[in-house]
Amino acid sequence: MTKILDKCDQQKTKNEQLLCVTKQWLENDEVKDWIERAGDQRISNWLKKNLGTNEYFLSEPFIMGIPEYTDKNKKLIMVVGQETDLWGNMKNIYPNGDFNITNMTRLQNWVVQAMAYINGIENNPKWQNYDGVNDVPVNVRNSPFFNFLKALAKHFNVCWNNLDKIHYTAIINDVSVEDDIKNATQSTPKHKVVTLYPKDETLLGKKIFGDKSLLQKEMEIVKPNIVLFLTGPNYKHSMEQSVGRIFEEDPSINKKVIKCETKDKTIYLWTYHPGYLQRKSAYDEVLNNISNSLNVNIEQQD
Repeated sequence: MTKILDKCDQQKTKNEQLLCVTKQWLENDEVKDWIERAGDQRISNWLKKNLGTNEYFLSEPFIMGIPEYTDKNKKLIMVVGQETDLWGNMKNIYPNGDFNITNMTRLQNWVVQAMAYINGIENNPKWQNYDGVNDVPVNVRNSPFFNFLKALAKHFNVCWNNLDKIHYTAIINDVSVEDDIKNATQSTPKHKVVTLYPKDETLLGKKIFGDKSLLQKEMEIVKPNIVLFLTGPNYKHSMEQSVGRIFEEDPSINKKVIKCETKDKTIYLWTYHPGYLQRKSAYDEVLNNISNSLNVNIEQQD
């Protein structure tokens, strides 16, 4: 394990280090075995019972990347989301039992460019969306999640990470089962793509980087001043697998932002996903709560 850590630590840039540790995580024997099995029987049983299908695949991994920030004086806030819906198919980067580093780099570059746009570093970027269209993807322009990040970017250098690096995805034709889906869905004219429960959360917390999980290693590389989890209570176990029990309570309808400051002076915040906050008309209130917690004036973006 020391050789793995040395190899990643010797990379020239933070983005090279982040790509390296993700690749090492994917090449861990237990994670690789899970990828090759494409989940397990629990998922097949869940699909058949709830959706009437056995057709599913593993998403491509989320690979964190950060842009070159123009204002070095701003504090860095790492926003940790849940998982990335419609994030491709693992077969694109793992075609023959070996990882395709070109496609892995493409995934990281997409995150870097998205954050350059969110942080105002590139006002009119043009990059390739998932469907091959050269344009700023609509979900980065208009989604509650990314609008939340844009509000934060007025006062912080914002980087984006995800709690679940890989998730199960199913394609179904019967949209009448939507109410049975626990997680976010997106419709297309012909079918619906859904991210599935249950998840194999134990893989997220594997301490394969010395005594650190992948998320903890990413934090060590990036060194954020603030870590903000935008994850619902369904992801509490994933959080604790990855970073330990930081929070002693959950966000609630009365207290929508939980704050914890660790011994290393890192501030941790936890609230619900912005999509849920918007549906519950709590979006502005939570931004105000974060503003008060961090002593800055955060305003919602138009």
